Amino acid sequence: MSAEKEFKQLGADFETAPFSIIVDTREQAPYGFRGLRVRSRKMELPLVVLCERRKLDSGDYSIDGMEKEISIERKSLDDALSTFTNGHERFERELERLQKMKWAAILLEFEWSRILRLPPERIIRPQAIDGMIVAWQQRFPKVHWIWRPGRGHAEKACVNILRRYWAESTGQRVHWTII
Repeated sequence: MSAEKEFKQLGADFETAPFSIIVDTREQAPYGFRGLRVRSRKMELPLVVLCERRKLDSGDYSIDGMEKEISIERKSLDDALSTFTNGHERFERELERLQKMKWAAILLEFEWSRILRLPPERIIRPQAIDGMIVAWQQRFPKVHWIWRPGRGHAEKACVNILRRYWAESTGQRVHWTII
C-alpha cells in the first residue's frame, strides 16, 4: 500500500510532492523518500513523494517529464572513492552528459573532512582527490557539487533540489519546506 493511501485511510493530514521523482534503475542504493516531514502552513506534516524506477540517461534522480533538464548523481563515500581511483574515465563521460542539462549536481553523502581523514595507506591521497574535483568543477561548471553530512541529509537535499527546480520551471509555488 502506498504511503498516500495509508495516510488517507487514517484520515491523517499530509503533503504530497507535486511531482514524481524518477529513480534510475541502475541506482544500487536508492533513497526511499519515506519518513520525510515538512513544515506547511505552520504545521509539521508527513511528506508523500511518488517515485518511479526508470532508466535515466544521466544521473540517479530526476523529475518525471524533466529528465533531460535536471539530474542528480548520488555518491556515497565508498562509491566516490571508487570513482576517484578506478572509475574516473566513466565518471568524466557522466559529467559530460550532465553538463548538457539545464541543472545538474553531484550529491555527496559525506563531508569533505572524511576525505581528509583517509588512512595514509589508501591508494589515493586527499590532495589528488581535491585536484580532480577542482579540475572537474572547472571543466564542467554547470554541474554543482553538493556535500551533505550523511545519507539522510543528502536525501532531504535531493528532494529540496528537485522541489525548487520544479517550482522555478513551472512557475508554481510549493508551500512546504522539508524539516
